[in-house]
Amino acid sequence: MPGVLQMASILRPEVPDFRVPLTPILSVEVEKPNLEVAALLPLLQRCDVAFFSSDFMRGRASDLLGEEAATASAPGQSNQNWRAHLAVKCLQALAAKANCRQALWICPWGAFGAFALELPDGEVYFERALVVKAVDSLGAGDTFVAASLCALGNGADPQQALRCACAVAGKKVPCA
Repeated sequence: MPGVLQMASILRPEVPDFRVPLTPILSVEVEKPNLEVAALLPLLQRCDVAFFSSDFMRGRASDLLGEEAATASAPGQSNQNWRAHLAVKCLQALAAKANCRQALWICPWGAFGAFALELPDGEVYFERALVVKAVDSLGAGDTFVAASLCALGNGADPQQALRCACAVAGKKVPCA
């Protein structure tokens, strides 16, 4: 983790103020549930886009939400209740700690779909996953990240990026 922050600091020495377009656009993927939230904050403050795995969110839910973690919606609940989903609650709680001026944070949640939080305005997005009978989901997460970044790089808004990434990742998994 310190090496990643060091690399990001070389590319972007300070927290950006986003009044002018920046190059390069920095993104990070946070996967491991054992990563400490406090250690991530300096890195998140330098990144334009961050992807959080469902494993990380589940593993850090109690740190981020405390007692509220038990009441946040679990995967598999109705798509109508997506704003109460654990992913949304964790993204919002993390944003409250991070003090990021502008960023897009994305959390794919497998067969359920994907969520995004736009900072600093707090706009939340959701896209359902394609309904497929997947045999093997190996590589779907990397495909999702790549499709998201490609869409964003081509000017997509957050909802369009989620839609694209869910569609591409859904088509990537071999089906029965």
